[in-house]
Amino acid sequence: ASDSATGLVTQQSVKTYVDNTIGFSFNYFLNDTADAIGGIYYKMEDNDLGGGESTLSTIIGTTGNDKPLVNFITPANEPGVLQIEAGVYNMHVHAEKTAGSSTVDGIYWELYKREVSTVETLLGTSEISSAVTVKAPFNMHLVLSSAVTLAATDRLLIKFYANLSGGAGATVALYQEGTTDSYFSFQVTSNILSNVFLRQDDNLASLNNAGTSRTNLGLGAGDNPIFGNLTITSFAADWTNAGRTVADMGILTTVDINGGTIDGVTITGGTSTELTALSIRSTGALFDQLFATATVFTADRTLNFDIGDADRTLTISANIALDQNLLTTSDPTFGNLNIASFGSDWNNAGRTVADMGILTTVDINGGTIDGTAIGGAATSSGVFSTLKADNDFTAQAKIIFNSTTVTAGAGAVAITGAIHEITTTGIGDALTLVDGLEGQRLNVVYVAEGGGGETAILTPTNLAGADATITFNNLGDTVTLLFTAGAWYGVGVKDAVFA
Repeated sequence: ASDSATGLVTQQSVKTYVDNTIGFSFNYFLNDTADAIGGIYYKMEDNDLGGGESTLSTIIGTTGNDKPLVNFITPANEPGVLQIEAGVYNMHVHAEKTAGSSTVDGIYWELYKREVSTVETLLGTSEISSAVTVKAPFNMHLVLSSAVTLAATDRLLIKFYANLSGGAGATVALYQEGTTDSYFSFQVTSNILSNVFLRQDDNLASLNNAGTSRTNLGLGAGDNPIFGNLTITSFAADWTNAGRTVADMGILTTVDINGGTIDGVTITGGTSTELTALSIRSTGALFDQLFATATVFTADRTLNFDIGDADRTLTISANIALDQNLLTTSDPTFGNLNIASFGSDWNNAGRTVADMGILTTVDINGGTIDGTAIGGAATSSGVFSTLKADNDFTAQAKIIFNSTTVTAGAGAVAITGAIHEITTTGIGDALTLVDGLEGQRLNVVYVAEGGGGETAILTPTNLAGADATITFNNLGDTVTLLFTAGAWYGVGVKDAVFA
């Protein structure tokens, strides 16, 4: 619509029409850098890289049409538009037949869109060039009859083919860069400017390149861009965010806090005396944690190590000193506790120690042993399964040994009791007796026999004097032995025979 008198445009809505009809030429320059896809896929960039001339040659061993040469593809997420328009697309390429007997009747190219899923969709096929002989430039056109919708992540792909006849094959070379630039051209509307260039009014909502990496956005100090999702590899210089609030900083893998506040508490030189709560998580011993003196950690404060449940373990490595008493109301459990010394007397009344282990030195001044009361280093009575004194044993009253051991037939006479009873099972039952303890007395009595006329012969390891054996011939034969000076001495005998 326009003013009938002046002919000037009067409706802003025609801007859309102008945007959609004024075209811009967009070029992608071919080069010999292999794309990550591999194989015969090479790159084409939206600018001339300025390199020297490069060559990509394909050896074709048979004649026929549609022989694949090489492919060229745009970078990831390019061309970065959501639609390519209907129209004419041009490929300017330098080609040559460098070897072989076949005639290269012509070359042509196909245009595809390639999705991130690797699906390739054919969009169109170009005209076929004239015959390829010596090195020469060729312009081949492709016509799209209708616009094609692209995803933001789609790439454009060009595949070259050759038609051969006669002979036994040929080698076809395509040249790129240098003075033989080969490039792909297509028309786009001015709307592409909203997708690939930054506006100057600080409205960067269109800077949505689906993860495209940019090394320089060209923002000035007065710019205030808003980004939906911004990935920053590194800041080029120090910066300040003073006066701003970050609602959630996420996870900071490494951070050095050298000033500012935590929960409003001022930090100076890396210290603070006013933190009301401090939670520390670390998988490595990379720091020392000091809990300050009573001026800060006052009497009404509690230091808790909360490990959650029984499946967690609080481990204090190496040696530590616990300088304060455990509360008498607490019930700590230790798997292995080394105590150099108790700081004062203590009481374990009512508790049972299943195994006290070895006590190198102990003074027992009360309590019980095997249920026998002890008081003032004296006891009125006691029954002990074993009582041993390695040195002098002084008794203020008589000591009664009431343990009795027995043998039936041949065997060893035990030295763990005061009395040993012999029961024979034959004639000349052989009995042995090892050395006892210095001062030990042992009574050996023949008390029973299996049949009539049986005897027993006792041979001590060491028997004082010239004798070596003691024979028990009749029931009631008895001998009392004393072990001293490394041998058994007979101090009392009834009918037993020493020989």
